[in-house]
Amino acid sequence: MKWIDEPDEKDVSLVHHALMLEPLNPLPAACVEYWKRILSDGCACAAVSDWMSLSIDICDRQVDGDEAGYMHAMFCNGVKKSARGLGHYYVRGVAAAQRRSGDARRQRSAACQSANRLLKNL
Repeated sequence: MKWIDEPDEKDVSLVHHALMLEPLNPLPAACVEYWKRILSDGCACAAVSDWMSLSIDICDRQVDGDEAGYMHAMFCNGVKKSARGLGHYYVRGVAAAQRRSGDARRQRSAACQSANRLLKNL
């Protein structure tokens, strides 16, 4: 897995961050990496940004022919619009958990448990 930066199409000063997964990357490890980045960036920008909440969208692969699913997160201001000065965060790619649909639910649960442990240790 690796992070890539993508410029915003409308605001050239804004950069979005995407964690790109390879087929063998475990989903729990990707979840931990994703949340570490979001939480550290959010804390670092808290004094200069107007963010008040975090919005998260998950788009699962529904059938085998679909494109890879993704997760999207963005910091929101008080009116639920994108917070000033903060890019959006994505996880893209086919994680190991998505290769076998029977294991996907267990892997998502493990990823959530990993994220919860990370949050408790902050």
